[in-house]
Formats: sequence, C-alpha cells, structure tokens
Amino acid sequence: MDNENIIICRLNNDKMINQNKQPSPSSSSNNAIIDRYNIVYIILLIHGIAMLMPWNMFINATEVCVSLIDFF
Repeated sequence: MDNENIIICRLNNDKMINQNKQPSPSSSSNNAIIDRYNIVYIILLIHGIAMLMPWNMFINATEVCVSLIDFF
C-alpha cells in the first residue's frame, strides 16, 4: 500500500516539474513576432481615425446646412 502511494506521489511530482519548465527558445511555439514600437497599434489607430472622420463629417453636414439656412 505504501509503495503505491510513493509511486503516485512521484508521478504527481514529475508532472508538476514538467509543467513548471519553461519551453526552450528553439521550440516552435516561441516564434511569435514582437511589436517593439507599437507599430501595429499606431497603424490601426490612424486607420480608425481615417475611417471615422469622413463618417462624422457626413453626419454633421446636415446639421451645419440646416443651421446656415436658419441663419440667413
């Protein structure tokens, strides 16, 4: 009975040790591209601004035209 418990404990310890190991740098799962200067973020930010500014100008154009007609 004690031998079985020792074997189970050793197996559990081996699993815990294997889970705590860091992957080696040469492994294929560690080949992610790093965005060092936030280039992707800046490109998406500029794209979002470029898409929303014309949309907002079309939305507000009717309000501007109506206010100009009321002014004269």
